[in-house]
Amino acid sequence: MEKPISGQVESLRKELAAAGERIIYEIFPSKIIQLHKLVQNTSDLDSPVYKSEKLNGSPSDAHTTKKRKLEGEESEESSKARDSSPVPLRAMIDILHTIIKKEAEELIASIDEVKLWVSLSMPRIEDGDNFGVQVQEEIVSELHRAQESAYNLRDNTRQDFLARAKICSKIVKYPTVEDYPVNTLVYFSLARLTVTLNQRALLEHDDKYFYLAQRNVIDLRALYAVLTDLVQKNIDKIRKPKANNRTAMY
Repeated sequence: MEKPISGQVESLRKELAAAGERIIYEIFPSKIIQLHKLVQNTSDLDSPVYKSEKLNGSPSDAHTTKKRKLEGEESEESSKARDSSPVPLRAMIDILHTIIKKEAEELIASIDEVKLWVSLSMPRIEDGDNFGVQVQEEIVSELHRAQESAYNLRDNTRQDFLARAKICSKIVKYPTVEDYPVNTLVYFSLARLTVTLNQRALLEHDDKYFYLAQRNVIDLRALYAVLTDLVQKNIDKIRKPKANNRTAMY
């Protein structure tokens, strides 16, 4: 490799090392504190708030029969709908989903930088004194597992919306099925708001994903905490994997 290019590569290595250590010693600890506060704020929340009163009226009496689809007329599927009023969104759940999605994406990006830093810190392959390299490889594996977990947490938002859309479509189309509609009082203690709903299946779904969203925030905090602890305890082996073979991995 030519000297100018070699110098640039070495400069890049130093930049990546500095960025990796800044992530481990500054960014990750700040994320732990931030998510810990969020966990404390969301742990006392009850069921989600609905800003719209949906399906409180009686469904239409007549059932529309099949008819040909003509220009300017509603489609056969929409004509069968018993209730056309919009199903409300969940304010608190959607806020948590937005936070989780953002934090998961930031964690994935940060792990990419740390993985590259650790990988480029590995010495050349040779016989003997490879314990430090084994520590580095284990750290890279743990970073990869954490990244996969972050991908899964981010995907929970999509799964929630897909499953909820199916329930909402059935509520609109089949409001007389008792497993879907039932009068239920939902109370949201933080905002002191009450609203009457008649979607039993939808309420159960939202209650489940509200709980899962709270758990996902805890999982993100745990990922940041475990990675920070692991890398900081073994930072000497990352910086100088061949320096001291007597120190064991934590």
